This record gives sequence, C-alpha cells and structure tokens, in this order.
Amino acid sequence: MGELFMPVTPEGAPRTPEWAAYIQACEYGRPLEIRDEQWIAAHMKDMKEIQNAGLDQTFYAAAARHSRDPMWNMVARHMEVTLGSRLMDSVALAGNVALETAIAHSLLIGVKRLFSTGRELLRYFAKETARAIVLPVREPARVLRSYRSTALTLIKSSVLAWAAYRIYQRGVKARDRGSEHSDASWPLLEQGLGSRIHDVHPLIVQFYSNPARFSADVNVRFCTLPARLGSIAATLILGQGLYEARQEKIDSRFRAFRRQDGSLHFVREFYCAGNLRCFDSDFVIRELNGEPHLFEIFSDLTLAVVMKMEPLPDGGLLIRGEQIFYRGIRLPSFGLQVEFCSRVKEERNQPILDIEGKLLMRAGSGFQEFLLRRILRRPEELAAIRYLVRPLTVDAAVVS
Repeated sequence: MGELFMPVTPEGAPRTPEWAAYIQACEYGRPLEIRDEQWIAAHMKDMKEIQNAGLDQTFYAAAARHSRDPMWNMVARHMEVTLGSRLMDSVALAGNVALETAIAHSLLIGVKRLFSTGRELLRYFAKETARAIVLPVREPARVLRSYRSTALTLIKSSVLAWAAYRIYQRGVKARDRGSEHSDASWPLLEQGLGSRIHDVHPLIVQFYSNPARFSADVNVRFCTLPARLGSIAATLILGQGLYEARQEKIDSRFRAFRRQDGSLHFVREFYCAGNLRCFDSDFVIRELNGEPHLFEIFSDLTLAVVMKMEPLPDGGLLIRGEQIFYRGIRLPSFGLQVEFCSRVKEERNQPILDIEGKLLMRAGSGFQEFLLRRILRRPEELAAIRYLVRPLTVDAAVVS
C-alpha cells in the first residue's frame, strides 16, 4: 500500500497520469484550489487501485491473525480511522459528487472515529511524541529519520492539518451541485428561442448546450472606479466576481454539472496570478408571463436573473438581463443592466466564439439621461468582460 500511495516512482517520475496532471498544474502555477483538486483526484485513484488489488483486505486478515499483538491492533485502529473512512471515493471518481465533497465526508468520519474508537491511538501518539522530544535516546545509524525528527514533523503536520478545513468547506458547498457532465447537452437556446434558433450560428448553440466542451481566454476592464471597487467587494465578500483588469489574458476553465432536477449548473473558473475566481450559477428555462425565459440562478445568494434572448442579423446572440429577483421579490435595477453579445469570428481559418459581457447604466427617461451623463458624468458602460472561446482540446483538458 505504501508503494501505491507514492506520487512518484523511485526514479522520480510521476507514477500515474493523475499525478502527472497534478505536477503539471503546479508547474503552470494554477491556484491552490485547482492543485488541491488534482491532488485529491490522484490520491483517490491510488486508493481505488489498492482496493481493486485487495491490499486493504489482506491487511485486515493479517491483523486478525495477530490480534494479541498490541502494535498490530494499533495499526489496525489507524487503518480504520484513515482508509476505513473513505466511503465515497468510488462515487466521486464516477463523477457523481465533487471530489472535495467525498474528502469532506471522509474527514468528518475520520475525526469522529479518532475521538471515539481511536482515543487509544491518540494517547499512544501523544505519549511517544512527548517521549521522543523530552527524552531523546541515541539511535543506531540507519537510513531512517530519528524518533525526535519524526515527532517534530508530527507536531508540525498536526498544526498545518487545520488548512484542510478549507477543503472541507468547499466540499460541503459543492455537495448539491450535481454530477459533472462534459458530454451532456442542455437545449436551453432551443427551448428559449423556439423556431428562432435557426437564426443563431451553430457554434453558439453548441456552446450554450454545454460550455464545458470549450476553453476561453478572458480579460476584464472597468470604465469607472466605483465599478472596480464594487467588483472587488463582490469577489471578496460574496465569492462571485473578477476584478483583475491588469491581466491581459486570464486562463479559465468551464465546468458543467447536472443537478438532480436535470438543470445545468455552470461554473466558470478564472486563474488570476495564483488566485481562483469563480462565477457559479444555474441556468434553467422557466415560464414568465406565458413565455419561456432563460433564468440565471445564484442559489448561494438566493438571486434569480431573468434573461431575454435575441438573435442578431449576423447569426450572433444577445442575452440581456431584464429583471432581478431576491427570494421571489423583484428588486429595482436603478438603470443597471447586464448583457452578453456572442458572435462567431475567424482565427487562423478556424471559427471562434467572441463573447462580450457588459455592465451598463442606461437611462429610462430624458431627465435620467441628463442626470447621469451631464451632471454625474457617468458613462453608459461601467465594466466589460470578454471571452475568446474555442473548442476544448485534449491537451487543454489535461492542463486544466
């Protein structure tokens, strides 16, 4: 089991493709959350390999044969607290729950077992750690760490282990997002546009059917200081946003999840100089005033935005946010409006999708126009985000 848990071979090469992907994510400087996810995926694959080989059952059989040996009993307790708590790994590897959710479940069970059936194990480690530090003894020369250095490492690891709490938090948050489906298809445009779907370029239809099949280069700009400050506040307080306007090209990853009701849960991840920025929402078609409308729902914020879709003469698509609801109550917009314009362009003889989203402040009357433009000197466009979207390649999938 120890050999199969190693991320690298004795020669220093990645032992599995999953560990190679983790190493590559580190070399590319991906945000910590992405590296955590890659590490969990590689570790779970190792655990699955151990279970398929029956090594865990072989150990328990050996422990049963040495049931009168206190050390064997202690190691068996350690197995029950650690590997024995891994009950959701197979479900996570199948894509039915988030990897972080499975690990969060294992952490919770492991901690409960540690402070219940594993209390004897805790006492043993505490006693041996104190003895190694307070009463160090001379040890024979060998290619092993000394008891004292091992004890100090154990204390350091115990302190740093609290950092795993952030993974637990992400796992709890992601437990209801559904199963990841990069091969699924959601007919959002077909349901929302009806016969007008033929006026929209097929690449745009393909993208909105499942954005996870695409990758994108992203950049953002702000036309006013209040817009930038508002974006910073939303990112830091609400966890939804992006404000790194100085980066000309932001790498991203699109992920699509199917919730239990079949709806699309769309996650946009942006890699900003070591930080992970996200937009996390559901997209569904619902009836409003007797007509189908596209709804973007931010379940964490209990917000729902009604979107109107209009085909453009050149085969493009305009999606405009019209109404905002908070817990079913319509909120005033104060002239603020979000719209996304999608058009197909050529790049090296290949079609790519150019999506530009804008945050606008539009006047509803002549007086408002005079107040906003003449008195307050506010431009119509406050901020914008641009996606250059391409079909996802195999290499891009490995890196992300």
